[in-house]
Amino acid sequence: GSDQVDSVGNASTGAWGRPLSQSGAFQLNEGFERSFPLRSTRTSFGHLSEDEPDPSELESGLPDDDERVECDLNELKLGNQTGMWSKERDDIKWAYDNTLKGQEVQIWWPGRTEHGECNDLHVEDRGCWYRAKLLNDPHCTDGQRCIHFAAHDGEPTNTFTCPTWIRDPDGSGCKLPVFNWQACPMRFKMMRVDTGIPQEFKQALTTPCTAVAKPPPEEPEHQFPERDPNTGEPIEKPGAAADEASGEAQKVKPQDDGAGKQEEKDASLAEPPVGHCSGPTNDADEARMIFDVKKNAWYRCSNMMRCEPWDIRKIDDSENAQCGTKKCGPEQQCFVHRISALQSTYQCVKDDEVMMLADGDDVAKLCMPLIWVPPALPSRALRGLHVNFL
Repeated sequence: GSDQVDSVGNASTGAWGRPLSQSGAFQLNEGFERSFPLRSTRTSFGHLSEDEPDPSELESGLPDDDERVECDLNELKLGNQTGMWSKERDDIKWAYDNTLKGQEVQIWWPGRTEHGECNDLHVEDRGCWYRAKLLNDPHCTDGQRCIHFAAHDGEPTNTFTCPTWIRDPDGSGCKLPVFNWQACPMRFKMMRVDTGIPQEFKQALTTPCTAVAKPPPEEPEHQFPERDPNTGEPIEKPGAAADEASGEAQKVKPQDDGAGKQEEKDASLAEPPVGHCSGPTNDADEARMIFDVKKNAWYRCSNMMRCEPWDIRKIDDSENAQCGTKKCGPEQQCFVHRISALQSTYQCVKDDEVMMLADGDDVAKLCMPLIWVPPALPSRALRGLHVNFL
């Protein structure tokens, strides 16, 4: 790559110092093409390639909590400044090989491979562990409970992760930081936009579960009877009753039915929404737990998508886990909700109701129409399944 840079002299450079062509497009040198060939299978810790270690050394399952180590996330980000970060695959790959100088870690990638969904960290044969580098992204910091990473093959989708989905440079699993972080799920269902859940969840967070002011009533088209402009008298139309014939309604004295005084509702307020809103949830309802990986935040929702933030400090997904005073079923997980440093509540949640919002290949579909663009390089996420529409 250095030979080509020297040969172009003072040519304009791109986001990471690469020379631009006269048309302004990024140029890929031969060294880049050799290091990132088109492959029929994705490169991961579960698949062999020329420059990767044996997967048996990497797909060793999850470490127990007592085997995990404290990871300094800020130290792992050193040397990985994002600058003008591009979300294109070839740009991420170029930056990974040339400008990101920090330590390399292993990341469990929550996407979809040709071997299935990466939605269970206990399943070892889906090739979901990747070499990656944590990015020193000013828009995604440890204080915001946000971890942005770049994958070694330039994969541009699902590039946010959780602390316990990381293995440090020595291959040891990272512990969940003690302060402020919420527990990461080990088994869940990925909710993409084609499920409708991200759209419903977005509506719930932007709509309060409270009574709101009614819109002003529309003014009737004819408030007063039409009158003769010369005499000012009402103009009678066929079928209309004369003013004298209308008379007054008979007044009837109200009677007490014994039910007591009826509570009057504020006529200026509309009824609060039943669902798809943000407000308190009920412990008696069957919980639907939704995880926003980018914000490291859990929300408890009802089946009507009435949602509220729900701080989760621990998740026990073992079979028949002890959950407070009761035991969960075989396909349930125990969620421990942090009320304070000394108080927690416990709730068993079905596996099908533990959901994670996709923050990768299809998030843009929430705000833009579908446009088919042939990918320049094959996508790791859906290779062998169907074409990406982004």
